[in-house]
Amino acid sequence: MAHTMYSKLQERPFKYMACYDLLSKAPKWHDYNAAMTKKCEQKKKPSPNPLSPLPASLPSSTSADTVHSTLDASGDGTARGEPTRPIGWKKAKVAYQEEKLDASNHEHLKKMATAHINIAEVAKKQHTALASAMSAQHSALERLADEAIMNKDLTGADDDVKKYYILQRKRIIDRLEQEMATPTSTSAPASASTLASAPATVNHEK
Repeated sequence: MAHTMYSKLQERPFKYMACYDLLSKAPKWHDYNAAMTKKCEQKKKPSPNPLSPLPASLPSSTSADTVHSTLDASGDGTARGEPTRPIGWKKAKVAYQEEKLDASNHEHLKKMATAHINIAEVAKKQHTALASAMSAQHSALERLADEAIMNKDLTGADDDVKKYYILQRKRIIDRLEQEMATPTSTSAPASASTLASAPATVNHEK
């Protein structure tokens, strides 16, 4: 066998027969020769073909339908088994920084909104206090002016001046009557007493 193989491969006869006769009887050569023979036999055996026809007992249409239904139900067979790849350290760091920045911006905007609300409330209170103070000041000035008119000494004044002050005093008394009558009805007696004394002063000046 070895001679024939050598002649086919080298296209010439084997010349070293003395070496062959000596080595062909060694156990190592027999083991090698047996292994090579077994390997050649395994190569000659037909390998199972994945596209081989189905057995006669099973219709081909049924198998094809089963395969298609299995693929349709599972989708891509390789896609389902593939694990999702985790993000890298840099991407995770960037995502964490962006999330932290969003939280910081949200907290900053919240504080700004709270500060604006507080400023608006303080400004409203200041405006109310200022309006109240101005109203009180205006009332005080008006009261001083009324008292000056009511206490004006008309001795020696001509008739026109007396008539002017009489009309001003009447206007003041009418306004006071309205102010006293508007809040409660209990202030009416006080208003009546005030009116009772006021005309007496006017008549006395006449």
